Amino acid sequence: MLVMEINWQLPDWAYLLGVIHGDGSISRRSLSISVGYRDQDYAAVLVDIWRCLGFDPKVYRPRSALRIDVHSVALRDAFAPFKKSGRWSWPESFHAGAYVSGVIDTDGHVTKPSGKTIVVVLKRSGNLSKLAGLFVEMGCDGARVRDATTKYAGKLYEIEELKLHRMDSVLALASHIELRHPRKALRLAEMVAHITEIRARVPLWKRVAGWISEEPRTWKEI
Repeated sequence: MLVMEINWQLPDWAYLLGVIHGDGSISRRSLSISVGYRDQDYAAVLVDIWRCLGFDPKVYRPRSALRIDVHSVALRDAFAPFKKSGRWSWPESFHAGAYVSGVIDTDGHVTKPSGKTIVVVLKRSGNLSKLAGLFVEMGCDGARVRDATTKYAGKLYEIEELKLHRMDSVLALASHIELRHPRKALRLAEMVAHITEIRARVPLWKRVAGWISEEPRTWKEI
């Protein structure tokens, strides 16, 4: 059996793992990524990444969304251990910032700058608690995960939502990631500029007081 060795520390590979976790699927002989028709510019970005890595992605146009397929059993076998029955895992050593970028570019939402919030929503699975732990490792301890129920086409669905909305945490995350979805990358850049402008006009003592009041702090943190 041909085993493909992937260096997950390389940003392109880690990013694609995040994309596969977000809007991808793994079949017996290929990988597939779904992209909405209004995001064809992002589909072009994904196609370019695959081509730069030496693959020949095929783009299909079913009714619901664009589908980008890469047919390779060796590639499929390299990704499959990290997405089993919908549960996410990742390599022992990988580029965390690029991986998170892939998740946000697919299953994430970046609000308008004034909202100062990044949200990831999934079918309830427990994956977002793992992602929140990764955020903490990256120095972004403001992520909160909650379970919820939503209705679509008259049916109820159990979902989980990760929300990052503290300004310090948003800036910390932004320093680690590089979004490649054109619309989301622009929105995040505008949000960072907005937060930076707000912080510039709020005195340091007031920012510190607000940070302390958000939740109990230990003397070491202070």
